[in-house]
Amino acid sequence: MSKLLYIFCFLIFAFLPSISFGDITLIEDSSPKTILCKEESPYVYMSIIIKSGIVSEAGYNFGMTTFISKLILNQTRLRNPQELQEVFFSTGCHLSMVVRLDYLEIKVITHKKTFSKALDIIGECLSEPRITKENIQKAKNETIDNMTMDYDTSFQRLYDTLRQNMYTGNPYKRSINGTVQSIKNIDNNSIAQYYKENFSPNNMVIAVVGDLDDQEIKDLVKSAFSGAYRSKRRSIYDYNEKLDKNKTCNLVNYDPNDELTYYMQGYFMPGVKDEDYYSCVLLSALLGSGKSSYVFRDIRQKYGIGYFIGFKYEKLRRQSQGYFFLSTVDSDNVRIDIAKKAFDDIIQNIKSIGVSDEDLNRTKDFVKEQNNIENLNLIKKAHKIAWNEAVCGDYTLFEKFPEKIQNITNKDIIRVANKYFTDYCEVILRPKDEEE
Repeated sequence: MSKLLYIFCFLIFAFLPSISFGDITLIEDSSPKTILCKEESPYVYMSIIIKSGIVSEAGYNFGMTTFISKLILNQTRLRNPQELQEVFFSTGCHLSMVVRLDYLEIKVITHKKTFSKALDIIGECLSEPRITKENIQKAKNETIDNMTMDYDTSFQRLYDTLRQNMYTGNPYKRSINGTVQSIKNIDNNSIAQYYKENFSPNNMVIAVVGDLDDQEIKDLVKSAFSGAYRSKRRSIYDYNEKLDKNKTCNLVNYDPNDELTYYMQGYFMPGVKDEDYYSCVLLSALLGSGKSSYVFRDIRQKYGIGYFIGFKYEKLRRQSQGYFFLSTVDSDNVRIDIAKKAFDDIIQNIKSIGVSDEDLNRTKDFVKEQNNIENLNLIKKAHKIAWNEAVCGDYTLFEKFPEKIQNITNKDIIRVANKYFTDYCEVILRPKDEEE
C-alpha cells in the first residue's frame, strides 16, 4: 500500500509546475534586516521575527516575551486603542502573532495598495508602544488565570514536562508562559529594560514576499522604524547537555474524561546551525513522517498501537530535542511497553545497517516535495525566509534546503543515529482514574 501511495504522490508532483524560489534579495543597509522575495501578486506577505524568546530571558523574568506580546499591538504613544484598531481595520490586513522558544513572530497579509500603511502602523507599534500600568495589570491577570487552567492539549503538557526533565541549565527547559511568580515580578521598569534590549530593530528580521522593488521596500522599512531605539543585545550562552541515564516522569491527566495514555520519549539533538542538522531532519522523517515511516509501519500497522503516533525533531537555534510520541488506550502499560520495544528495535537496526536505498530516496523525495508545497503558501514562504536568517543565521539556506537533503547518505543516517540516540527521557501521562 505504501509503495502505491508513493507512486501516486510521485505522479502528482511530476506534473506540478516547477517550484520557483523567486528573486530573493537582502536589502542593503536596512534596519531591521530586510529580505525581499519578488512574487507577482496583488497581495504582500510579511514575516517579522524578533529574536526574543525563552533564551533571551533571565531566570527572574522568564515569560517576558509572551507577556509583552499581549501589549505591543494594543496602543502607541501616538494612538489610543480605538484609533489603532481603526487604522488596522482600514488596511484590511490579516495579522497574527506567535511566540516560540527562540523568537516572537508577527505575520501580515495585506493588499499591495495598503502595505505601506500596514507596515507604518506595525513599525509604530514596535518602535513606540505605550504600555500603561492598567494594561500591565490586565495582562498579568489574564496570564495567571490561563496558567491555572488546563493545558490546551495533553501533548503540550507532555512536551513541556519533557523539556523540564531533559535540561538542567538550558533555558529551553522553561515554559514560554513563565510562572505565576515571574509574571507577578513584572513591572514597568523590567518591561522597559527588556524591551530596550530585545525589541530593537537590530534584533529583528523582516521577510517580504510580493511585487515590490528593492528601493521601495528599503524606503518603507526605514520610514516605519525611524523612531525606533537601537541597542545591542547581550550575548547568550550556548548550552550543550547530556543525559547520564534514562529518566522517567509519570503524570496524571487533568481531564477525567480523557481515557487515553500519552507517551513521549525524548533525545538530545543538534541545533539548526550544527553540521548534523539536515541529516537529523531526514532521519526524523524516516522515523515518523507519513504513513510510510518506520514508526507508523512497524508500530501502528504491525501492532495496532497508537491513535496518534510519530517522531518529531524540534528545529531550535541551540541544542534541541527529538521525540517519539504516541497516544493509546493502555490501562496496564502493555501497549506502551510493546511500542517502546518496537521503537528501540527500529533505532538499533538503523544504528547497525542504516536504511534501504528505497526508503532513503523515497523519504528524500517526500521531504523535498513537502518543502515545495509549503513554499506555494506565500506567508509560509515569508516565514521560512525570515526564520532561516533569524534562527539559522543565513537566509540563503531557504534555497539550499533541497540540495542539503539530497546530499545525505546512508552513512550520515547511521552516524547521527549512533551519535544522538543514546540515553533518553520519557514522560507518561495516564488517565486521571489511575492516580492511585
